[in-house]
Amino acid sequence: MFHIETDPANVEVQIFDFTGRLVHKRTLAGDPKETTRDNKTAYAYEYEWDASNAASGAYFYLVTIETANGKSSRKGKFAIIR
Repeated sequence: MFHIETDPANVEVQIFDFTGRLVHKRTLAGDPKETTRDNKTAYAYEYEWDASNAASGAYFYLVTIETANGKSSRKGKFAIIR
């Protein structure tokens, strides 16, 4: 599950396998959901990748966020173990 806190934005989620091959890409549109954390209002997009057909192994993600204030990205890694 990807939980991406941001103001309304164009959000793109890309997932790569350990060889660098793009295995999934999704653009999230619309307004983010309103959430509450520590009694403060925040806005977040949530996206769950269906990895049922993905092989066990290491994966990398790149989340690109484009708002009226500019563009930023976040990257990380995760593993699927079956």
